[in-house]
Amino acid sequence: MHVRAARSANCDSNVHGAVRSRKWADHKRRLSPAEGVRKIDKNRIKGAVKQAEGTVKEQVGKLAGNPTLEAEGKFKKAEGAIQRSIGNARDSLRKS
Repeated sequence: MHVRAARSANCDSNVHGAVRSRKWADHKRRLSPAEGVRKIDKNRIKGAVKQAEGTVKEQVGKLAGNPTLEAEGKFKKAEGAIQRSIGNARDSLRKS
């Protein structure tokens, strides 16, 4: 006797379907916005990207001995930190 045939012989297949659909309904409910799915502010992401770009630019400027490029990197890094903090503030306001 095959495994599938043994399972269907021992229990009703509709019972398994009901359990599966109930689990799916629970899964969908957990992902709904009403249940608290958190949206991240775009400024937070863009700020993190700018910080990373600034860090890379700063390091390249140090390695190349180019003070202008190093200063641009520091500026971009600071700009990213400010933008990221704005995103964090918006996220905290959205939570409240």
